[in-house]
Amino acid sequence: MAEFDTIKYFLKGDTISLPFNFNHRITSSDNIIYQISNYLQALQEKANSTMSNLSKSLKIYENQEIIDSLDRVLSSLQSSINEKYSEASNFKDIENSKVSFSIKVYHSLHERILSGIKKKYINNSLSQEKMIELGNTLICYYAFLDSNKAYLDRIDNMHKYWNDSLFTVYRDNPFDFRKLQTKILEGVQNASNILLNHYANQLLNAKTCEQINNELNKIILLNNRVEFLVKNMELDIVQKLNRALRRERVPSRIERLLEL
Repeated sequence: MAEFDTIKYFLKGDTISLPFNFNHRITSSDNIIYQISNYLQALQEKANSTMSNLSKSLKIYENQEIIDSLDRVLSSLQSSINEKYSEASNFKDIENSKVSFSIKVYHSLHERILSGIKKKYINNSLSQEKMIELGNTLICYYAFLDSNKAYLDRIDNMHKYWNDSLFTVYRDNPFDFRKLQTKILEGVQNASNILLNHYANQLLNAKTCEQINNELNKIILLNNRVEFLVKNMELDIVQKLNRALRRERVPSRIERLLEL
């Protein structure tokens, strides 16, 4: 019967070859049906084994393509982050009170998480599956830093914005041309400041990429909620909430009252 010794698979211009060593022979015409049956059974078993090995080879090839793609994405994100967070290189020389929140987040992530993952990622002794897992984890953190720099910087000024603009109104003064400065919803403001500090601290100490995204989303929702309450400050329900929040100092209770 005809013989072949190699299986070839063509993938994106590359050829993957595997040896196919099959030594089963039909040597005589005696009991030919039985011999053919045995031959086909042995051939099927050999083909199954070879295809299993081929699948493993293809998986290695595909995984390497994924790793190469991850490397390209990571390189691009790293370049963008290096540019956006360039001042992070002087972190230790800047007074803590003058360090922006975005740089604090970058430094915290780098020291606690990213440096360790990067060391593991470039370790060639790891399996491809582990490298893909670590690469995707790095991309998650890098993408967060790259896409949220502007909002992280905004958090720096959120307390000031709330105090000087959002919770301060100017009303006509019947006795002077200068307007009267009035504070509004002080209970909401004080409680929101407590919750903002809590969320910011949680973000700085987040242990996973999912958590750090969740904590930033909480801050965004908090700011949206505060702005909504100020726009509707005349409503009785808002005034009632303001009075309730004056007594609150516990973040979880403030969160519940603000319906976040």
